[in-house]
Amino acid sequence: MSDDASAEPAPVTHWKSLAQSLLGSEDASSEPAADGMEFGDYHLEEEIARGGMGIVYRAWQVSLSRPVALKVMREGLFADRRDVERFRHEAAAAALLRHPGIVPVYECGECEGRVFYAMEWIAGPNLAEVTRENPAPARQAAQWVCEAAEAMRHAHEHGVIHRDLKPANVLLDDARRARITDFGMAQRADTASGLTLSGQMLGTPGYMAPEVAGGNARNAGAAVDIYGLGSLLFHLLTGRAPFIGESHTAILRQLSDAEPVAPRLLNPSVPRDLEIICLTALNHDPAKRYDTARAMAADLTRFLNGEPIHARPVSAPARLWKWCRRKPALAGSLAVVLLLAAGIILTSVFSARRIEGLRREAVERLYASDMRLALQNIAEGKYGPAAALVERHQPGADGEDLRGFEWHLVKELCRSGELAALEEMDGQVRAVVISPDGHWLAAGAGNLRIWEMKSDLPVLRCTLPDKVRALACSPDSRRLAVGTAAGDVRILDPSNGATPLFTAHFPEAALALAWHADGGALELIAGRRQWRWAPGRGDPSAVFELSEVPRESCFSAGARLEGYLHEPAGTEAYRFAVREVLSGNHVSDFPIGHQRILRSFSFSGDGQWLATGDYSGRLTLRAPPFDQETHDEVVHRGMVTAVAFSPDAKVIVTAGDQVIRLMDVRSRFVSGVLNGHRKMISVLAVSSGGTHVLSGDQGGAVKWWKTPAALSAQDMPPRVMSSSDGSAFGWTGGETGRLVLSTWGQTARLTGVNVNGNGLAPTRAGCYLHSRSVDSRSVRWVTFDDPPVEKVIPVSGPFECCSPDGRWLVVRPPETNLPVLLDRLGQRPETVLGDEPRPAAPAFSSDGKLCALGFRTGEARIIRPETGETVCSIPARHGWAYARSFSQDGKWLATAGFDGKARLWEVATGELAREFTSSAGTLWSVALSPDGSRIAAGTDESTVILWNTANGLETGIIHLGLPQNLVETLTFTPGGKALIAHGHVLQAP
Repeated sequence: MSDDASAEPAPVTHWKSLAQSLLGSEDASSEPAADGMEFGDYHLEEEIARGGMGIVYRAWQVSLSRPVALKVMREGLFADRRDVERFRHEAAAAALLRHPGIVPVYECGECEGRVFYAMEWIAGPNLAEVTRENPAPARQAAQWVCEAAEAMRHAHEHGVIHRDLKPANVLLDDARRARITDFGMAQRADTASGLTLSGQMLGTPGYMAPEVAGGNARNAGAAVDIYGLGSLLFHLLTGRAPFIGESHTAILRQLSDAEPVAPRLLNPSVPRDLEIICLTALNHDPAKRYDTARAMAADLTRFLNGEPIHARPVSAPARLWKWCRRKPALAGSLAVVLLLAAGIILTSVFSARRIEGLRREAVERLYASDMRLALQNIAEGKYGPAAALVERHQPGADGEDLRGFEWHLVKELCRSGELAALEEMDGQVRAVVISPDGHWLAAGAGNLRIWEMKSDLPVLRCTLPDKVRALACSPDSRRLAVGTAAGDVRILDPSNGATPLFTAHFPEAALALAWHADGGALELIAGRRQWRWAPGRGDPSAVFELSEVPRESCFSAGARLEGYLHEPAGTEAYRFAVREVLSGNHVSDFPIGHQRILRSFSFSGDGQWLATGDYSGRLTLRAPPFDQETHDEVVHRGMVTAVAFSPDAKVIVTAGDQVIRLMDVRSRFVSGVLNGHRKMISVLAVSSGGTHVLSGDQGGAVKWWKTPAALSAQDMPPRVMSSSDGSAFGWTGGETGRLVLSTWGQTARLTGVNVNGNGLAPTRAGCYLHSRSVDSRSVRWVTFDDPPVEKVIPVSGPFECCSPDGRWLVVRPPETNLPVLLDRLGQRPETVLGDEPRPAAPAFSSDGKLCALGFRTGEARIIRPETGETVCSIPARHGWAYARSFSQDGKWLATAGFDGKARLWEVATGELAREFTSSAGTLWSVALSPDGSRIAAGTDESTVILWNTANGLETGIIHLGLPQNLVETLTFTPGGKALIAHGHVLQAP
C-alpha cells in the first residue's frame, strides 16, 4: 500500500479480501458498517468484514495521513479474557516480523476499552482471486511461492510459525509481489500460549498439514509451513486445493489416508521439476519435506534459473510403503487379494501358454502331415492336391512361418511349366491336333477352338459351338476335319473356321479321323463301319464292315493302319485288332485281358511302333505285327491316360493323371517331365520335330508346352557326383569320357581330362579320380584351374573318401582294412583312423577340421585330422552308426544306421539332442540342412525321409523313382536350396 495520503482508495473488493484474510471465512456483511466514525487516531471509512473475534475497517490514520487496515476486537459476549490474549498474541506475532514479503503491523493498542491493531493497506488481490478462473503460469507460480518461502524463512528465523498458509492469506502488492498476512493462527517458539485463534477451526482443511489435522498442531514446527507452501504452489498450478471433498470430515479423512494428486495429472503443462518441488513439500512425512523454507526457496530459484533441482521424486515403492504404514489393515487385505489375483493371473498365463503350446503343436503336426501327403501326391502324379496343400501353409498375417525344405521342394515340383495355358474348354477335352506346319492348333470338347501360332505362342482365332469327338488336320495344313457328337464331319479352313467348306453326316459319331498321305481322302470309323470320304469329290462310302463295335480306335499317320479295341461277343476278354486301311487285311488281333485293359494307344508316324498304355500305369511298345511286346515298363503310378509319338517317332509322350513324361523311344531314357495340369490329362499331340506338346484334360484346360532340350556336356545330368558338403560336382561329359566340373550355382566346364572309367570325388578345390580296384595304389588329383592341373598321388590302398576342401583323403589298405588319413599337402604324416576293422567311411565337416568315424559296435568317434586328437566319443547305440553328417558350423553331428533311426548329437559334449524314428528298416545316408532345421536320411527303397529337428516330426518322404536303389549318398547344397540324393538333384529355390 502506498503512503501517499492523496492516493485513491483501493476497490472495496480488495479491502474485503484483506478483511476475509483477517477474520477468516465468516461473512463480513452480516451487520451494517459504521461509516464516518472516529476511533482514536483513526477515521473509520468503511466496515469491510467482521468475524468471531473482530471487525475490520478501511480507515485513515489522521496523524500520519495514510490508509490502513484496522482490525478491532469486538465487544460484549465474545470479548472474554482468553480472546483478548489471543488477539494480542496475533498482533504481537505479526509485529515481530519486518520483511518485504510480510504485511507489516503499524500499531497495536487499546481505545475505548477495545483492543485493535493497524496494518499496511495492500491494494492488490489475493492469490485465491488470481486463480479463480484459471491456474497461474508455471513460472509465475514458482516466483510467487519463492517470495512467500523467503518471507517464511524470515518468520521461522524469528521464531514465528504461520500454520495457516493458503492462497487467501497471500496478497499481491502494486509490484505484483507476494505478501503474507493473517498470523491469527501463528505460534511463537518462545511462548507456550498455544494457538491464537481468529476463527472457530484451526486452519483450512484443504491446505492443512496432515500432522495438524491429526491433532498434533501444538507440537508442529516449521514443517507445517513447508506443507503450506506446497499447498499454495499446488493451488497456483492446478486452481484447486491438494485435497477437496464434500465436507471438512471427508477432507480430513483424505489427509490421513491419501497422497496428493500429481499436479501434471490435472495440468499437463506443469514442468516435471516444479511438480517434484511441489510434491516434496507436500510429503505426508514431515521429515521428508524440505528441511527449511530457505531450502525450498533455493530449489524454486534453481528451477527459475533453469538449473537442476535438488529434490528427487518419490518412487512408487516408497509411496506404496507409506500408504501401507498408514493403513496396515487395509494393506493386509489388499495384499491377500493381490496374492489371490497373482495366483489367478499366473494360472491363467500358464494355461494360456499351455494352450498356445498345444495350438502350436497341432499346427506343426498339421503342417508335417500335409507335407507328407503333398510329397506322396507328387509321387503318385497328383500335383493338383499337392499344390493345394502347399498354398494352405503360406505365411499368415501373424508372421508364423513353418516352411522348410520340403515346402519349397513341393512348391517347385508343383510349379506349372507350360509355355501358355490356353482358354478353358467346355467340359472334357476329347481331341487336340497340331497342324503339320505348326501354324495351327485346335482342341475339341463341348466346343471347338482354333489357335494361330504367333511368335511361338498360340493366339485364339475362332470358337465354334460344335461338340467335338475327333479332329484331323490335312498334310498341307489347309483343312481341318472335325467329327461332332451328332455324327457330322465338317471340313474347315483353319484361317476362317466359321463357315464349313464341306459337311457330311454319318449314322454315329466318328471315333477316329485320319487323312490319306496325299490329303485327297479322309478315313474314319463310325459305328461298325470304316468310311472313306473325299471332300468335294463325292459322298462318303462305307469301305468295311467291322465284326464288332469298337470301343476306341486310332489311325497311323497317312491312314495306313488302323487299330481298335473291341470285346468279342460272348467273351469277357478284350482284344486289340490292327488292320491295313487300304486293303482291309488284318495285321494282328491279340488279347489284352481284364487286368491290363488298354486306356490309350497310338501308332508312330512311320508305322513301326504301337504304344499302348493301360490302367496299371504300364507302357508297352510293340513292333509289327504288334502282337508281341517289345518293351514293357511302368511309367506312371496311375493309369496311362494318353499316348502320342513325335512325328519322327524318336520320342514318345505319355500322360498319367496330371503328369506328362517324355521318353526316348530307343534308349527308354526319360528326358523330361511336364507338370501343370490339375485334372486328369485326356489327350496329347506332339508337334513336328517333337519340340512342342499340346495337351488337354478332363477339366477343359488346354496347355501348350515346350519340350526339354536334350542334355549336353554342359548340363548337370540326372546322376552326378558331389562333394560331401554339396558345393562341388563332377561327372563324365557325353561320349568323350572327359571330366566335367562345376561348383553350385556356376556354369559347368568340360575339361580336357579323360576319366577313363575312374570314380569321381569332387571337392571345392578340385576332383579326385580313383580306381575302384582293390589293388589301386594311386589317385589322380585334378584342380579347378583353367586349364586344370593334374597330379598323381601315391596311396597305400583304394580310395574311400575325402574332405570337402580336398586337403584330406582316406584310403583303406586291404592288409589292415583300417582307414588311413592322408594329407594332400604333405604337412601331416599318414594316420590310421580307429582300431576296429571295417569301420564305415569317415565323414568330414564342411571346413575339414573334424572327422567322424562310425563303428559296428554302434560307437561314433569324432577326431581332429590336424592333430589326431579325439574330440568326443558317442556311446554305442542299437545299430551301426553307418551314416554320419556334420552341420555346416560343425556343432552338431547327425548319425543314422541299421536300426532305422536317425540321431542328432552335440559335438562338444557328445550328448544326444534328439532321436528320429522312421518306418524304414535301414537308413543308409544322412544329411543336415545348413540352417539345422531339417535332417534327411536315405533308405533302401529310393526314398529320402525328412524330419524337423526342432520337434522331431517327420515332414515328408521324397520318392526318387524307379528302380528302387539304396540311397547311399545324401547332402544339402550350401544355402540349403537343393538336396543331392544318390546323384538326383532335388532343387527347391
